[in-house]
Amino acid sequence: MHALVTTAAPSTNPTHTHTPPFRSYLHLVGCFQVSKVAIQALAASGFVRRLEDLSLAGCVRLHEAAFINLAHNLGCLRNLNLAGCTEAVTDKMVEAVGRHCPLLEHIDLTECEGVGAHGVKSLVVHCRRMISMDFTGCNRLNDVAMLPFADATFKPGIETLVLVGCPGIGDTGLSWICDGVFDSLVLLNIKGTRCTTSALRSCLDRFRYSKMRKNNTFMGLYPERRWKDRVIINEYGTIYRSAAKLQAAYRARVGRRLAQEAKEKFYRNWVATHLQAMWRSKQARAFYELLRWEKARKDEAQMVLAGFAKIIAAMEILQGLREEAYLALANKCAIVVQAVYRGRCGRRRVARILDNLRIQRILEDRCARLLQRVYRGHVGKLRFKQMLKEHREWLAKCIKSASKLQRVWRGKQARRRVAAHRYAIEHRAELEQYSATLLQNRFRLYRCKNIIARAQAEKARAAVAALYVQTAWRARCARMELDIRKQVRQQELEEKAAIALQCLFRCHKARAIVQELKDARDDYARRLDEAAYMVQRAYRGYQARLKVLALRENMDDLQRKMIELENWAAIRIQVTFFASHDDPCIP
Repeated sequence: MHALVTTAAPSTNPTHTHTPPFRSYLHLVGCFQVSKVAIQALAASGFVRRLEDLSLAGCVRLHEAAFINLAHNLGCLRNLNLAGCTEAVTDKMVEAVGRHCPLLEHIDLTECEGVGAHGVKSLVVHCRRMISMDFTGCNRLNDVAMLPFADATFKPGIETLVLVGCPGIGDTGLSWICDGVFDSLVLLNIKGTRCTTSALRSCLDRFRYSKMRKNNTFMGLYPERRWKDRVIINEYGTIYRSAAKLQAAYRARVGRRLAQEAKEKFYRNWVATHLQAMWRSKQARAFYELLRWEKARKDEAQMVLAGFAKIIAAMEILQGLREEAYLALANKCAIVVQAVYRGRCGRRRVARILDNLRIQRILEDRCARLLQRVYRGHVGKLRFKQMLKEHREWLAKCIKSASKLQRVWRGKQARRRVAAHRYAIEHRAELEQYSATLLQNRFRLYRCKNIIARAQAEKARAAVAALYVQTAWRARCARMELDIRKQVRQQELEEKAAIALQCLFRCHKARAIVQELKDARDDYARRLDEAAYMVQRAYRGYQARLKVLALRENMDDLQRKMIELENWAAIRIQVTFFASHDDPCIP
């Protein structure tokens, strides 16, 4: 760390003539050896938490992760200068600054080639107090990066925006900037961009405190002379007009209140005179309604008497319908009983027929099995004779082959014996004993082979015969068991089918009977209710006629009392109304 500047540098922004007096600041301008270790040490110190001004211009060895960690602690930062850091400043670093420095007002990202659209969006969205932004030489910026300015909500508002040397920005980005910050922006430098002069002229009328300027070093909107004074004057005019409108609204409200009071006084007098007329007309209408009610009762009494006659006729009809319904129900029940009995007789007959068929089927199966058993026995005998014949032929062939082999063997032995005889002549005394022993061995071997062959043949014949007998017996047992299972299964299926058919038929008949009973019950209840309603209406009419007769007897006295009550109510209303208007203390 080669330089530590402790004094605020003068501002080059034409919108203000001096740098704001920050309480704590750190300037490391041109310290190109500031790297990861220094940034980590700075982030770990408690000084950065209250830092308001930070300048790292020319520090080309900034580390991304260390700077992001540092940005987490810069909650009070208001001024940030990263000019000349080239590719050391990335989008993620600018996003971290925007997310964790909500009080940021001034930022300088000159020649920061790594800054893109995401960093600009983070600054515009999160830093609501931004006043000036410098993106000179940020060649990664394009029209999409300017889109967040269209929805920006800066308070009090951004005043300076420098986009020099950003070739990716065109007329579209300029239109988005003008749509979002036209009310506060006074300095806009778009030198080195793709923005055209015609697009700039079309947006000029929206900026009240700026004028268009174009030369070798500047192209865009430049603030007019004493633009801040003009802002103050316009604000004063707005406040003056608002005050005048409020005074006019207050005077109109007072006038409307006085007019309302005069109207209320007039309407009170008018209501007092009309209330009496309304009361008298109400009493007249009540008397008229009473006369109409009396006439209506007379008509209703006549209708009730006619209703009594209808009730008697309806009761007679109801009794006849009940008898008809009872007879119909009895006929249906008799039919159902007959159908159940015929079904039971039919099921018995079907069961007897099925039993006969089952017995006949069992006898036929037994006869078939007997015939099959006899036929299989005959076939087995023929096959056994054939096999015995084949075995005998095979034995004959074996004997013939054995005879041939014996002849060959005897010839060979004879030749050996001749040779041996010749040898014996020479060694007779020595070989006599050896020849006797050899002959005994050969004879015993021959007898043993014959005995073993005869035993094997007898065993094979016995095994074949036993195998045929066992096969026939097992097949017969299997067929018998299969037939019994088939018969049992068929009987079970027939019983289940018969039971299911019986259940379905009985359920169908029961549902039909229940539905008919329900319909009869509902019809009877409906007619009974109608008859009860007619009786109730007749009784109420009778009571009403008694009351009307009682009222007629006292009609003269009632009319006199109603007239006295009307006069008393009218006098009471007038006294109350005039007393409330004459004496304000009376409620």
